[in-house]
Amino acid sequence: MEKKELRKSMKEILSKLDPVSKAFESCGRCVSFIQSQYFKSAKVIFGFMPMNDELDVLPVLRESLNQEKIVLLPRIISGTNKMDFFYIDKDINAETVKGEFGIYEPSSSCRKADISQICTEYSGCEISVLVPGLAFGKDNSRLGRGKSFYDSFLSELTSKCNEKPVFCGVCYKAQIVDSVPVEKHDVKMDFLIQNI
Repeated sequence: MEKKELRKSMKEILSKLDPVSKAFESCGRCVSFIQSQYFKSAKVIFGFMPMNDELDVLPVLRESLNQEKIVLLPRIISGTNKMDFFYIDKDINAETVKGEFGIYEPSSSCRKADISQICTEYSGCEISVLVPGLAFGKDNSRLGRGKSFYDSFLSELTSKCNEKPVFCGVCYKAQIVDSVPVEKHDVKMDFLIQNI
């Protein structure tokens, strides 16, 4: 019940954020991340296509492509709470289409990533995962949207990698609360993008 109430409250808060303020904050958070050691060390970026109420991480994804980092975006496996990730080679706009839940995801022409192979080829600090959420605690705990897509994926990724990848919670300042209710399966972030 606590999670349900916090989700409802956070959706209301996000719906009232000013679009111009959101754009400025998105830009500032992205610049901070791009200038950080986390980004500089990363050779692989697991990203996502932001929904209207999520911080816009497209500048990070485009700069990653400019620097010839590997950029991977998720596609929901229909009827499940699982995601596959696909390579974006050059142009995010051209290589994504509107998918389930109205979220943009890799088109059918994109190559599917082999997560085990990526974990073999790159060390933990070379893999950064941008993780959306509805709310984040000051202790880097995360509240998702309730479908467990990311908790499931992050657990799988951690189990396949010899070293844990870097998990970056992506959020506006308004999404950070003192604490969020957590359960055993909930995965904690290593840092929040706004705290760099």
